[in-house]
Amino acid sequence: MELNINKLSQTEQEAEIKLTWDELAPYFEEAYKKFQAEAEIKGFRKGKAPLELIKRQFGEQIEYDALDDIVNDVYQNLVRDKKIEVIGTPELVDVDYKRGESLTFKIKYEILPEVEISNYSNLQVEKIVHTVDDKEVEDEIRRLLIANATYEEANEVQGELYRVTVDLQGVDQNNLPVLGRRSEDVVIDLDDESVVESLRQRLLKARKDDEFIIELTVDNKPEKVRVNVKKIEKKILPDLNDEFASKITGGKVNTVEGLRNYLKEELQKWWNEYSEIRFYDSIVSELVRTNDFTVPESLIEDFIQSMLDEERSKYPDGKLPQNFDEQFFRQKKRADAIFNAKWYIIKNRIAQVEGINVTDEDFEKLAEEDSAEIGIEKDKLISFYKRSEHIKEKILNRKVLQFLKDKVKVVEKFV
Repeated sequence: MELNINKLSQTEQEAEIKLTWDELAPYFEEAYKKFQAEAEIKGFRKGKAPLELIKRQFGEQIEYDALDDIVNDVYQNLVRDKKIEVIGTPELVDVDYKRGESLTFKIKYEILPEVEISNYSNLQVEKIVHTVDDKEVEDEIRRLLIANATYEEANEVQGELYRVTVDLQGVDQNNLPVLGRRSEDVVIDLDDESVVESLRQRLLKARKDDEFIIELTVDNKPEKVRVNVKKIEKKILPDLNDEFASKITGGKVNTVEGLRNYLKEELQKWWNEYSEIRFYDSIVSELVRTNDFTVPESLIEDFIQSMLDEERSKYPDGKLPQNFDEQFFRQKKRADAIFNAKWYIIKNRIAQVEGINVTDEDFEKLAEEDSAEIGIEKDKLISFYKRSEHIKEKILNRKVLQFLKDKVKVVEKFV
């Protein structure tokens, strides 16, 4: 067999293979016999026609029909013997069969690029550092008090601790209603900082049954809106006492001071976890940014397909709505897919160089972590996890990031 492997790009190769007639003969013999076993030819029982008759009458067609299997078998052997890591589906670009002489074909395929990730030991990565102070604790207590408030109807607003129920109607320049621009029973909390400030300020002066027109920004465009005040409610906050502390923590603490300490710990825990996530994200971003290489289109497509599958899972029947613009979605998500594909390559390259592998102990540890949370026996989870490529990548991702955490230079950012 003659073999030439041509490098077309950093991620594409083309294998040109030529088989002699002697090398093709065993494949064809097997194809003749397979055809013979199923052949129904007049004058012979099924499968009993002489092989020479089969060759003489049907040989050429049998050989042409067998070419796909031959190409596939030779290609698979090539990939295995040469240890080629093919990404995606190969493309057969040329076939030249000369009966009695040879078979020549070209097959194009994508591979992962050979990249050297050499900068991770000197990488400077920013890490958020935050210490929770007393003001944050008091703000959280106030938020909890508001979240557990009861409501009392009122005739007018007399401060921020009110909520207002309104109907909103878009109007034109003549203050006439615009069809399709109406929303009813919209509840607005006046202590909510996300409420449009001009609307909030006007509602702070509102009385029940008030009606007024205000200009708001809707869909990034200015729009006049008629506001009808239907209901005003005052928020009655619960007392901050030991009973409230016990209720809000499920009995974990039983005093107001205990609540303050508990909230401080929980807030600090949240900040620590947030900092860790952002830190790992920054490691990934820096490695992707500082390592420039071409990504195989097949790998990009895999990540886009994964995003499409995730989008489908949001709908009860697992189908995208008819008006879903898949082409727009693909264009919008392509940059994210390239980023994810680059990190996939970088991560696996670092794992290869540093000898980081996924072990049975890793599957057991993850199963133990997840078992109590999702209510499935640990042994059943282990069995499932070992069969899941997604879980394997998840574990490898975690191990590589933990390795990098100790290698990069941390630059603390106090916030």
